Amino acid sequence: MHLLKDGFNLETSSIRPDSKLSDELGIDSLQWVELRAWLAERGVDDAIDPGSELDTVGDIERLLDSVCDSEHQPARPANPQAAGFSLADVRPPTMRNEYFSMRPVTPETIPFLYHLAASEEIGFRWRYRGAVPSPEVFKAGLWQGIFAQFVVFNEVNSQPVGLVQLYNADPSRGTGYVGAVFIQGLMHTGLPIEAFDMFLRYVFRVWTFRKLYMEIPAYNYDLIKSGRGKYFEVEGCLKDYTYYDGRYWDEYILSLDRDSVLK
Repeated sequence: MHLLKDGFNLETSSIRPDSKLSDELGIDSLQWVELRAWLAERGVDDAIDPGSELDTVGDIERLLDSVCDSEHQPARPANPQAAGFSLADVRPPTMRNEYFSMRPVTPETIPFLYHLAASEEIGFRWRYRGAVPSPEVFKAGLWQGIFAQFVVFNEVNSQPVGLVQLYNADPSRGTGYVGAVFIQGLMHTGLPIEAFDMFLRYVFRVWTFRKLYMEIPAYNYDLIKSGRGKYFEVEGCLKDYTYYDGRYWDEYILSLDRDSVLK
């Protein structure tokens, strides 16, 4: 597997058909995005379907065996600015792609969001860090400090799968903070990055923010650490900032630049 050996700097001897992509080879969320894009370029279009399952190296080999590599070349979208600007080019921001859609928070979606905040798999990673607020307190605080937020839905089955947020915004400085939370079933798949990227593009297109920050405890940072210097920069590290599971964890301050996101 060229991408796994060279692109992810893995030792050839460590790659076997039964090697677990996340658990054994350590593929993080951003590397999952790159892997799925690599597969899509070779005709494996369902590799980025939220319902598809990729667990081992053997799964990838079986997908590649099902298509003819030589007959598939990735199509490049046309540049809408290449021919100049017109009023016809002014279109609404993208709120949906083939796999996910972003929809406003409504009373009907609040129970789903409360379940995320209270779930044992996700709750300790998100806003309340394992605390379980009452439904009334959760609902009252849902918009506290929030500039914009959307519930993310799976376009395949129309089920909610996560939340993306812009908070602590400072338009005078052109900065703000972004965050996201997704269901356990999407962890270690890279798919949440597809929705989060859509949200970042929405923010940069609609408003004049120049830089967005993320606050990431070390146990979450490991999910995206391969993107340092490529998708984001680490601008700070708060030592021993967050307590969890018997120890204090560092907290990273990451930055995402407008030009880098929209390139």
